[in-house]
Amino acid sequence: MVTDHPTSMRSLQFRIAVSYILLLIVAMSTLGLVLFRAEQQRYRQLLDDRLLVAGRLIAEAARPSIDESAGAEPVDALAKRLGDEAGLRVTIIARDGRVLGDSQSDPATLENHGARPEVRQALAGEIGRAARTSATQNRGLTYLALPVGDGPTPTAAVRVSTPTSAVAADLRRIAATVAITGGAATLAAVIIAAVIAGAVA
Repeated sequence: MVTDHPTSMRSLQFRIAVSYILLLIVAMSTLGLVLFRAEQQRYRQLLDDRLLVAGRLIAEAARPSIDESAGAEPVDALAKRLGDEAGLRVTIIARDGRVLGDSQSDPATLENHGARPEVRQALAGEIGRAARTSATQNRGLTYLALPVGDGPTPTAAVRVSTPTSAVAADLRRIAATVAITGGAATLAAVIIAAVIAGAVA
């Protein structure tokens, strides 16, 4: 029996090329997933840093105006102005949990915020973080709260927040960028592999 050597070689080269392409696709997919997770983590850290910086600046700016005996109106006006400038929702909360000011709502209509986990942390002198659906706005928000005042007993808390829908949209854009870049690189590598396999054949 005579073996068709050229045909066998082409079959072997084809199998090698297919194996290489499949391996390449798996490798690029894994790399894309790793890159996306790294970018996701970096984005969330940048968002947290942005909220932290804005919160600290707002807490410092609001500190002179937080005087419960003077009423909530000046504090609410300040919260609305600072919220507009920062592009964030700003809520200023008294030691007893009463909302003194809110950049997007009338504080008189808001319930006591003392039980909110991030607010409890801030009123305990720590940085509070949380993400949940807002009972006031009926949408997901990412929160960061900071204590106002020196010492172990803050006089109030300042909370800043941003919609989680905006966060999700940004993460989708990152995922699309990683997918397009990885897909283009994989396609280019597949074409090169096919050309090389054809040249060898």
